[in-house]
Amino acid sequence: MPTVTSDAPATGAQTGLRHEVEEFYARHFQAGDGGDAAAWAEGFAVDGSFSSNARPEPVVSRAVILPAVTAMFAARTAEGVQHRHMLTQLTVEPREDGTVLTRSYVLVVSTPREGGPTLLASTLVTDVLNREGGALRILARHVDRDDLPPTSTL
Repeated sequence: MPTVTSDAPATGAQTGLRHEVEEFYARHFQAGDGGDAAAWAEGFAVDGSFSSNARPEPVVSRAVILPAVTAMFAARTAEGVQHRHMLTQLTVEPREDGTVLTRSYVLVVSTPREGGPTLLASTLVTDVLNREGGALRILARHVDRDDLPPTSTL
């Protein structure tokens, strides 16, 4: 994975984009942790994709992502478990084609109704964001769980 470093101060446009990306992720992960599958799936582009080193095949298109995540959220609710996604170390890289490459570490904390929280997963999330109707959307997401060999291709 390439590393980008710069000593140059951020421009106003870069600062604005970073703020927009941070706000996007706050709303996206809060929707997921709150069990709002429709709002979470809306974070993906119509033809967006989700892949992971923990799953054999990517899930492609919002229309396919929504029922998959709806079932996953329902199962979590039935189990009486609350998840919280803690996003840290976010990098935001605008690309020449107008997309934005982001990378972040995301810790997933799982808390049952009775009992204490446990760390469910430590991950590297790599997203390619684009604009759809003026709003940021995930064109491609790849999640590498740290306990499995990495497979990120974005």
